[in-house]
Amino acid sequence: MGAYAKSSRPGRHAQLLLRDNARMRTAPLPRPGLTLVLDRRARSAVGWTWLGSRLLVAVAAIVVAPLYGRSVSERTFDVRALTHPFGDGGLAGATSSALSSLAHWDAIHYLDVAVNGYGRAAPGDVRAAFYPLYPMLVHVAAGFSSSPGVVLVAAYLVSAASFLGALWLLRELVGLELGSRPAMRTVLLLAVFPAAFYYSAPYPESLFLLVSVGAVYAARRGRWAWAGLLAAAASATRPQGLLVAIPIALMYLYGPRSDGVPSALAGHAKGLRERMRPRYPIRRSAAWIALAPAGIVLFSLYLWAKVGDPLAWRAVESGAYRYALLNPVTGLWRAATAAVSGAGHLLSGTPTVIHHFPDPWLAEARVVAFVVLALGWVAAVGAFRRLPLPYGAYAAASLFVPLVLQVPEEPLRGLTRYVCVVFPLFMWLAIVCERPRVRMPVLAASIAGLVLLTAQFAAWRWVA
Repeated sequence: MGAYAKSSRPGRHAQLLLRDNARMRTAPLPRPGLTLVLDRRARSAVGWTWLGSRLLVAVAAIVVAPLYGRSVSERTFDVRALTHPFGDGGLAGATSSALSSLAHWDAIHYLDVAVNGYGRAAPGDVRAAFYPLYPMLVHVAAGFSSSPGVVLVAAYLVSAASFLGALWLLRELVGLELGSRPAMRTVLLLAVFPAAFYYSAPYPESLFLLVSVGAVYAARRGRWAWAGLLAAAASATRPQGLLVAIPIALMYLYGPRSDGVPSALAGHAKGLRERMRPRYPIRRSAAWIALAPAGIVLFSLYLWAKVGDPLAWRAVESGAYRYALLNPVTGLWRAATAAVSGAGHLLSGTPTVIHHFPDPWLAEARVVAFVVLALGWVAAVGAFRRLPLPYGAYAAASLFVPLVLQVPEEPLRGLTRYVCVVFPLFMWLAIVCERPRVRMPVLAASIAGLVLLTAQFAAWRWVA
């Protein structure tokens, strides 16, 4: 006690550790298995948030998007056999138009894999860049059918069901850390994020959110087998799934976790070496974390057998998509330069030219992507300050990747899509939006952005 009496008020990290220890002493023992404890009221709130946000996306995609008119990108990139499987006339045509409203850009490749598989294509086939878990689940949900119409409907169902499950899990995870009200704010803010239309589209974002939140929730509850398996599922959904191992490993070593009491309070240690010492003993259960890269490993082995190149997915990214590895300073400079160039084109009303093709929407995408990156880093720093270490580390690692892996012409290509699944950013935003005078403008701006970007995406305009 003397050491504590001499010390001043503990720092933020020590306060979080003290809070975690108090929560562990007062919380009931975890139930066997990975069990959700959402009450009926919470389930209803999550369900209505899911339904309301998805209806908003549907209205923007089906009603607002046609106001933009047809895009040259549709005539260039659309594969109507996959996106309009029911024809173009009468009720069947109306059904095709509604279902195709979000089946754009990369969604076509996921649908192609779900219908045709990876095939015996030669190395360099673009399909090798699209990870298998989402199209595999779509194929299963379609009853193993190769009918494009059945697959398209199944793709929307898998995305919708995955997003609903992800919101339930997210609400429970944030409830453990921050309480019920911040948990519901987190769910709402994520559901109406301007890029949240990806959760409704034939894209793997909703599935990735489900398995990544599930992996961290399992680790938080001390269910390490589940954590490892779900982390493996994340790396089978997209390569960034490897980053899910970061919060899981940090929770195992430093907490917070519900399956034991820490051996020491590292927040009061004086030296760096003592502070870095694990607060929990390393046992055999830590081996489950090693499953995190299993998704990538299995996919690479599959490609080795199919096309003779275990790294065909990487070859496509560096070849067809021209991704290059940079140092973060260079990446930030390129992103800022592209944003300034985009702002200049917006002000002058001239389109940005890429590959000798004038794209009037690329300038806006560059500016939006840089703004999202800047705000994302603000939120990541806030997550470090206001949340336990695993959440801040995961947010920072996720935002570090776009700085070091870029396409020269589009440095932050697809950034809004990748940011929308980094859930610790929304946990921090939920804390900031505790007061209504802050929350309401943020929600209004987010909803407006969601309608705008959804309509642009559905109209085949490029979205950051």
